Amino acid sequence: MRRIEVIKKLETCELIEDGIVTVGTFDGIHTAHQEIISRVVEKGRELNTRTTLVTFDPHPKLVVKKNGGYSVKILTTTDEKVEVLNDTDLDRIVVVPFTKEFSRKTPNQFVSDILCDTIGMQYLIVGFDHAFGKNREGDIDSLREFGKTRNFGVEVQESIDDDRGKVSSTRIRNRLSEGNVEKAHSLLGRPYRVTGKVVEGVGRGRKMNFPTANIEVESRNKCTPANGVYIVSVLIDDSRFNGVMNIGQKPTFNEHNITLEVHLLDFNEDIYGKVVKVDFLKHIRGEKKFASIEELKNAIDTDVDYSRNYFEDNAIK
Repeated sequence: MRRIEVIKKLETCELIEDGIVTVGTFDGIHTAHQEIISRVVEKGRELNTRTTLVTFDPHPKLVVKKNGGYSVKILTTTDEKVEVLNDTDLDRIVVVPFTKEFSRKTPNQFVSDILCDTIGMQYLIVGFDHAFGKNREGDIDSLREFGKTRNFGVEVQESIDDDRGKVSSTRIRNRLSEGNVEKAHSLLGRPYRVTGKVVEGVGRGRKMNFPTANIEVESRNKCTPANGVYIVSVLIDDSRFNGVMNIGQKPTFNEHNITLEVHLLDFNEDIYGKVVKVDFLKHIRGEKKFASIEELKNAIDTDVDYSRNYFEDNAIK
């Protein structure tokens, strides 16, 4: 299986003077990002040269917080980006360590020192709203000016719209905050995924005959869908299992810490310590405080039956 080359140290990056490059945060690698990537691959084939996607870790907004504290919940960790990009025909991904010092690079320094003299390019393809350099002072016009002096072409990918407007990472975060994982799926072009390790819980689900795996999300900055119950598909090692995920504070038990617990259908294996990948398929209901344990058990029973019917109807195995 072909694997994309991943470069995390700029000093190890091979200079490809005639390369085709795209650069951006690419959080989510959603359908608009995919259009840019497809164009990069197409241009690389046209000019018979290698292609590079340049991105940053961590997300720049986690380092440069405007107005005294604005941050962001990320849609994809770097490992998740690499996993998605492995399904493209890009040749390599350069992950630039984004630090406060790096954020102070002027647009000219970034283009000259990083894109031209470290990565190399004859052609750059970016999104319509691309901004870069200190305080995001660089824009499309300045890129074109740099292209004239450093001898590279610039192509701008126009926005990708649906019936609600421009496809963007912000829109996906907003849909997830509403629990609308189906719309997030549409914007991403694939189900939204959360990756994490299975850790010990209090065992309350097992006592109710609905054993759950407690998921410790791999990144504390990861965006998780709104509290509630979801139909999910879970990848464990190389096997996929159907399940029901609860995200919430367990109001019935007067608990306040948000946890992610998944009940896997027809599954009875020890998976403590394993890293699992949870794909969100459908929102079932919001979080609710039940009057009794029995009422909660009945609701879970209904959720499980609903999920089984969903998988049967959609033939997802």
